Amino acid sequence: MRKFCLATLATLFCIAVIFTGCKEKDPNNPTNQEIKDIDWDKIMTLPYSSLTPDEQKLKLEQECLDFIDLLDASSSSKAIKALQYLSDLLDQDDPDLDISKKVSNTKEVFEISNVYGIFTWNASKREWTKTNSSSELKFVFPAQKGTSSNNATLSVKAENSGVTYTETWEYYEWETGKYVTYEDTYHLPKSVTAIVSIDNKESAKIEVTAEYKNNKEVPVKQETTITTSEGYTYWYKVEKGDINKVSMKMIHNQTTMFEALIKSDIKVDDIVDFDYDYDFDYNLLKDADAFIRLMDNLMLVYQIDLKNFVKEMDNIDDEYYDKTEALWDNWRYNQNYFVLMGQYEKEKSDKRAIALNKNMTAALVSNKENYKIADMLVKSEKDDEYWDYYQWDGSQWEWDWYLPYVKMYDYYWTNPYLKFNDNTEVEMSVYFSKGFNKLEQAFEDFINSFDW
Repeated sequence: MRKFCLATLATLFCIAVIFTGCKEKDPNNPTNQEIKDIDWDKIMTLPYSSLTPDEQKLKLEQECLDFIDLLDASSSSKAIKALQYLSDLLDQDDPDLDISKKVSNTKEVFEISNVYGIFTWNASKREWTKTNSSSELKFVFPAQKGTSSNNATLSVKAENSGVTYTETWEYYEWETGKYVTYEDTYHLPKSVTAIVSIDNKESAKIEVTAEYKNNKEVPVKQETTITTSEGYTYWYKVEKGDINKVSMKMIHNQTTMFEALIKSDIKVDDIVDFDYDYDFDYNLLKDADAFIRLMDNLMLVYQIDLKNFVKEMDNIDDEYYDKTEALWDNWRYNQNYFVLMGQYEKEKSDKRAIALNKNMTAALVSNKENYKIADMLVKSEKDDEYWDYYQWDGSQWEWDWYLPYVKMYDYYWTNPYLKFNDNTEVEMSVYFSKGFNKLEQAFEDFINSFDW
């Protein structure tokens, strides 16, 4: 809990800069603008690129190297560097922040105001000195190692929404021999603001707002905006309704570098309130689609029939759970036990791959050049092996360390593939692991520059 505000800023900002793309000039300020949906009928019927898989790979690598240039620039953010050093100082002396407040023996209240206070770094004692505050949680510290003065601050403030969520659970007390009911009550915020300042100038700011309806703990809208003094803005919005949406956008000055839109018509409130003692109602699930525009010329798009997909997957899991349970009842005296277990593993994986390919459509698309780079599909393939010390002695399976260590059966999984214009199908991990040497090195250099 002691690093909750630090982790929020650092994690969200790093996610944002990691997904920045190449330049797409926007004549208007793109910050906080709604993301327009794509023409799904058009996207899914685009022709394939005429490039071979290897030619396409060279083109993608060059475009991604432009994207890495922006990553390199973002890694020098003053706010990120200051948060890195703050993390080091928190490791040296833990201020032991606890957002909970016990109000009775069986009830605790969780609220950000419970940790309000000003924590100032004392360099000579290598510890935090706390002074009381009724309005904020604030850290005062050096912006980087070697700085003699506390020239950086991280300040967090929150506004309560009045909406609470109570979790009830039972605990057995051995002393009394009775079960005691405990309650944890969470006060949900209406807004949270975190500001990083260096040399009395704002370096980064997080603003999170939430709207609730009918005292439900799941917000009907939640919006996050992160800005930095280097000109980066990351915008994230979640909306709950007849159509649920998740929107994300990364901007550098007037340039939109990354955006994504995920939509689904699942019934969120009904799923939250569902009594899972009963069989799941698959009518609560319907459809979902999404696109992620990593650059102005590369999109990942997918559509999935959630209702049928989840139902089919559950049926497959139930079928093979029953089969393996039936085998287990007398497994030691069944010479074919491990053969059948391997057979069931493969059958289950094969059926899961069929269900996924049937209910999902996905593709890599060139947005600017208006063609499909590749379709995406999955295949059922061997993943791992189960080895053990079992040996059939003519009447039952015997186990001993001194017996030969042998393979009993194979495990399987659904492995993602790319399908290109010439019907070439390439394992996705293999395709992106070879031929992207410059990109891989550049990305490793970027990650190492943070040096947490």
